[in-house]
Amino acid sequence: MDGGFRMEIKEVSLLTSKLEEMKRFYVEKLSIPLYIENEQSFTLKIGNSKLEFVDSDEDSFYHFAFNIPNKKLMEAKNWLEERTEILTEDGEEIIHFPSPWDAKAIYFLDPSGNIVELIERERLNQFIDEEFSGTSLLNISEIGIPVDSPEEFKTLLNDLNIPVFRDFEQFKALGDENGLFIVVNKERKWFMGNRAPVISEICVTINGDNTKLITIPNYPYKIKVEA
Repeated sequence: MDGGFRMEIKEVSLLTSKLEEMKRFYVEKLSIPLYIENEQSFTLKIGNSKLEFVDSDEDSFYHFAFNIPNKKLMEAKNWLEERTEILTEDGEEIIHFPSPWDAKAIYFLDPSGNIVELIERERLNQFIDEEFSGTSLLNISEIGIPVDSPEEFKTLLNDLNIPVFRDFEQFKALGDENGLFIVVNKERKWFMGNRAPVISEICVTINGDNTKLITIPNYPYKIKVEA
């Protein structure tokens, strides 16, 4: 990958023990386009990405984020609060992230308890004219990955040359504004949800120079790279 590499999360596959309830929430309540479905799963079209939920007996939950167009966060907040409850931090619904994030976000829980984030990033420079809706989401922006050692996880992905956005011992953001792995120590509570992460199956497809499959040792995580 050259210096112009742009991280793209093409598809994410997650588990849910509430398949029908999740489908009603995302498709009927939030009006996010349904891409495909069968008895065991359904897939949403999140702009340029796809988000699949697979039926499971496992009581899992995750953190993920969707990028939204610039100058649309207040509109997105008004749209969202008509459909579900917005999470707050110290009474604030809109969370401001200073440089290098340069972003603002709102959070909510879906029926599986997933901590979902809508984030507006200044540097994306993507604008729309139409009123905000479930079809306005640009792409899957982040997927949270809890592990024992974020440093070991980063090392496993060295060959992919993914940019390191933020690098702390217990927290690493790998990628860029278009797509980020949010790698956290599994004992560290998620922001806004105030819950410790759960280790559950995650399959992520990203872009890259060479098609390959990376399995993370001792974790139910798979990263597919598509050229």
